[in-house]
Amino acid sequence: MRLLLDFGAIKTGGGVQLASNFLASIRQNSEHIEKVFLLVPTTGPLSQIDLDGLCDGYIYYPNSYISRKLFEVGPLKNFITKHNIDIIYTFFGAGLPRVSGVNSVVSVAYPIICYPDSPYWTYISMWASLKKRLVNALRRRRIRKADMVVVETSIMAERVIDFVNVPKEKVTIISPSPSMFIGDSPFTNKNKSEQVRILLLSGVDPHKNLWRLPEIASQLDISSDTNFKFVISVKKEDFLSALPKRDEVDESLLKRRFEFVGGIPVDKIESVYNSSHFLLNISDLESFSNNYMEAWKSGLPLICSDTDFARNICGDSAVYIDPHNIKVAAEMISSITGDILKQKALVSEGKVLLSKLPDASEKFEKIFLTLKRVIS
Repeated sequence: MRLLLDFGAIKTGGGVQLASNFLASIRQNSEHIEKVFLLVPTTGPLSQIDLDGLCDGYIYYPNSYISRKLFEVGPLKNFITKHNIDIIYTFFGAGLPRVSGVNSVVSVAYPIICYPDSPYWTYISMWASLKKRLVNALRRRRIRKADMVVVETSIMAERVIDFVNVPKEKVTIISPSPSMFIGDSPFTNKNKSEQVRILLLSGVDPHKNLWRLPEIASQLDISSDTNFKFVISVKKEDFLSALPKRDEVDESLLKRRFEFVGGIPVDKIESVYNSSHFLLNISDLESFSNNYMEAWKSGLPLICSDTDFARNICGDSAVYIDPHNIKVAAEMISSITGDILKQKALVSEGKVLLSKLPDASEKFEKIFLTLKRVIS
């Protein structure tokens, strides 16, 4: 098997960690594959990796749309032909253009393409909605050309079949593996006399709902005596730029209730979890968030958006809130921060769910068997 790993779409977020984990597995399991080639982005953490000795060849994927299209029909096609690549595995994305004689397996983690019923569409502008829907149509078209589509959950499988129109027999489920950058820690009652630190590892895309946090924080101040702080993995200026009414934000509220730590390198992520009390994920759209697995591993109770994907993945390891119902969301957050027994039960269930996930080697083996099945 001469394999091209397509990492071209992975620039930020949890995909970087998953890709890093997978590259580590490639090093340990290279006997499965004759030669490995990489397509990597020109921006983001993956563009900084020293690729010498890691693979048999690599090429960089341009950042702009027009440059990518020209690249795909020229340099990329030539690269695939030159190295006799017989299968492409898109680790995350919509896949690459088909090349005659080359198989394609695409791992899909684009919930936006199969959630027309998400609240997300209610809270973006008509122009933004039109652009997103156009991009999604192009993604769906390309995904349908793959020989096999890999998803992470049964919910995503159902939605890819229903909304992307991928035949059922071309969809396979491979659960993600937990990050290797975080150790397995038990639940500890860290908030007896401390300020409750509620961690959000997220970008500022509208579907992540960080723009709801000032309202939630303000409501918590009004209705609760909880001493809390939201710890957010973005810079303050980026956070402010994502708010619909930036000029109306109370600066004193930000100072008291928010800590902006910016992007966190993978080798620092464990210390951030260790200094937190809860993990909050209020996204309207996810496939399978790294946040869930990392919280389970770190022994943190989860607070999640009340969505089908979150409930399907997290089950009884989380409490659920509607981030668009500010008053009730604040009440739920206040309630769980004071309930130690409930917190312990959430973490205990998270450990059960964690035990059911494959480790990095097991996931690699499942991916390899899928690739082998496609080319056989």
